[in-house]
Amino acid sequence: MTAVDRRGSWRVPVVLLAALTTACAGTGRVYREDARVSLISIRPLAADRDQPHYGLALGISNPTDAALPLDGLSYSVEINGREFAYGVSHQAVTIPAQGEAVIEVEVVSDLLGALQPLQADQDQPHRLDYRITGQLSLSDGAARMPFDCSGRLDWLPATDGASSR
Repeated sequence: MTAVDRRGSWRVPVVLLAALTTACAGTGRVYREDARVSLISIRPLAADRDQPHYGLALGISNPTDAALPLDGLSYSVEINGREFAYGVSHQAVTIPAQGEAVIEVEVVSDLLGALQPLQADQDQPHRLDYRITGQLSLSDGAARMPFDCSGRLDWLPATDGASSR
């Protein structure tokens, strides 16, 4: 093999790799805007368990002009700057273009410890700042869609529930 042949031999694998990478990237839809995920409500579940279980309602908004087919999501929730819960959901749902959907998930958490100082004043609603981060798993071949959203919940200890504002 001459010096010219050895220099040119690397081009074929590089060109093939570039072609395969481009082909794989083109199989999924490109979403120009990310979905927004919000914490709509927190409600306590059966109290007879060893650890506190809560039901979370997660709202997912699709600001795009195309339907958003989800296979599930992974998430982490902070309340007032403290980790509250994390988990995954394998619920499949298609969110229509410029539409919304709600996914219910169950988590195990010791949020009660974080909320005990608020228990004394049960007649007044308390504002809970939240942050929810994670990734949506898209079923149309597109890459995972990350999200990082925050908001505020109004929580009334007497009702053991919270709702988004």
